[in-house]
Amino acid sequence: MNSLDENIKLAIDRIEFNEKNNNYFFSLYPFTTENIAGYLNFFDINNKDILTVGASGDHILNLLLENPNSIDYFDINPFVPYYIDLKISSIKTLKRKDFFKYFCNIYPTEYNKDKFSINLYSKIFNTLDEE
Repeated sequence: MNSLDENIKLAIDRIEFNEKNNNYFFSLYPFTTENIAGYLNFFDINNKDILTVGASGDHILNLLLENPNSIDYFDINPFVPYYIDLKISSIKTLKRKDFFKYFCNIYPTEYNKDKFSINLYSKIFNTLDEE
């Protein structure tokens, strides 16, 4: 498994590679903008195979609460699988307060200096998928 510094360098290298090739997949939404609770009740998800958008991972997390048989997701952004892994590992590792500090973008940003902080990431990174 890579060290923390090696993982950060790999992430930076991937972003620089995509930037040089004009692939603009830099926007990741920390949380969904849809009202998931507003429409999930209209579907029978229990023991069903589900296909959903990856995006912030919130659709997947909310669907898990509905007892599906399986969930597959798709997304055009190649960074989404890594973000979903980061979010799930954060839920498993961080306290609720720290989870929201880590992911929430509070404006002005000086009010949330812990957003994607290396200190909180160091608590998460050992639980991430090796890739």
